[in-house]
Amino acid sequence: MQIHGPHGPNGLSPIFPHRPSAAPDSVRSAGLEMPRDDIQISSEARLMEELSRSGDVQQSRLAEIRSMIASGVYETPEKLAVALDRLLDEVQSPGTIPDQSPDR
Repeated sequence: MQIHGPHGPNGLSPIFPHRPSAAPDSVRSAGLEMPRDDIQISSEARLMEELSRSGDVQQSRLAEIRSMIASGVYETPEKLAVALDRLLDEVQSPGTIPDQSPDR
């Protein structure tokens, strides 16, 4: 018995065998034209591009909020109350898991 390893007795085998490609001139001489790519950019993509260009403003605001959090002045009782109200609205909205507290 001979063991040749994972590559077989002739070395690595290509996934796609080498095939000579036709010269582009032969395709053109046959009267065929190469297809052209067509790009259509959606309005959503244009908006995303515009938003990404305004990243400097967003980065400065993000840095400001991070420093406020680090100094302890960002989380005010009012902001926490709003966040809690939003969380409760989300949890109590239809289609969510009902309350499963142990006193039921």
